Amino acid sequence: MADSRDWTATGKKPEGGASAARVRVSGEVDLPNSGASAELVEDRAGINPDILMLRVIISEGKGEFAQVITPTRVEWEDEVRSSTVDVHVIDHAQLTIDWQ
Repeated sequence: MADSRDWTATGKKPEGGASAARVRVSGEVDLPNSGASAELVEDRAGINPDILMLRVIISEGKGEFAQVITPTRVEWEDEVRSSTVDVHVIDHAQLTIDWQ
């Protein structure tokens, strides 16, 4: 598991009580080398449907790269249920959404 830091979760609920809201989650992940990449993706729903589950996926690049820790920003943004209150980035962070 890669080290990570600076996780945030912000959201915007639509005017007028529509059911969909938008949430943006971001953080920084340490990759093992400059050829690796990271992506933040939605994971399967957990027991509580009001908790958004995300996972960091790290992919190794093809070829040889200097083995130096490379801090990399990851972001995820999409529509969620308006009742969503928390985000769990599996193995990295548990966040409460800052609704704007």
